[in-house]
Amino acid sequence: MTGMKMISTYNIGHRIITAPDGIREKENNMEENTNPCTNHACLDSGLACPECSIVDIDKLDGESFAQAMWGIKIYNCTPHEVALLLPDRVVRFVPATVPIRLAQKVVHLSTPFSLTEFGEPIGLPKQQPGIFLIVSQLVKNICVDRTDLIVPTEIVRDEKGNIIGCKSFGK
Repeated sequence: MTGMKMISTYNIGHRIITAPDGIREKENNMEENTNPCTNHACLDSGLACPECSIVDIDKLDGESFAQAMWGIKIYNCTPHEVALLLPDRVVRFVPATVPIRLAQKVVHLSTPFSLTEFGEPIGLPKQQPGIFLIVSQLVKNICVDRTDLIVPTEIVRDEKGNIIGCKSFGK
């Protein structure tokens, strides 16, 4: 069964966590002496320790969180931070340094009007299994044959109308 992820369920304290590749979530009130790891550095780094496989998921970025909890990779390909608002935490996906955009051509009409024509995506990699790309709605609309492109949905705004995050990703 090559390419399959091993899913393990662990009971840590009062919380049961299911995670791929043997990664376990650190219980928030775990005593230091209950950690089977001999170096305890794993609890500070936010990374899975090879000795105990415990990870503090609150210290993970969005890409690492998606890999640890869902066994998939999610990359933010927009120029904006994306905050996924889960019921028990906020998962942040850092903005891309070179976002995926659509080619544009501006046609000048009469002053002060112009028309922007959108073309093919620039920087869009080939689709790969288990990898999802956060893109703009414009990119997703142009690439209708791609099942790996996702967009923030269920947008949440503050009292001034500013976007603070999303509750899910639309496929």
